[in-house]
Amino acid sequence: MNLAIAAFRLAFEDELEGGLADELNPSDFDPMAIVKGILVELEHTGDPMVALEIVMDHLTEDGRYYDALEVAEKFLESLRPLGDDGD
Repeated sequence: MNLAIAAFRLAFEDELEGGLADELNPSDFDPMAIVKGILVELEHTGDPMVALEIVMDHLTEDGRYYDALEVAEKFLESLRPLGDDGD
């Protein structure tokens, strides 16, 4: 098992109220989906534990949430004209 994932499991304590995953913990999810999700959510928060809670909520909604997000982002990129960086 990845050492970072093991550390998250040991350190996890639900800090945000009202999420879909309030009764769950990281070991209830696919470790690779957790890692993929944390990398995405760290774009929005500097706190890895908050990112983890957001990830768990999204994965509770849809276990393939971050795979679907990746597909959607690639599709949107394919629609951009060449040289358009999206800004």
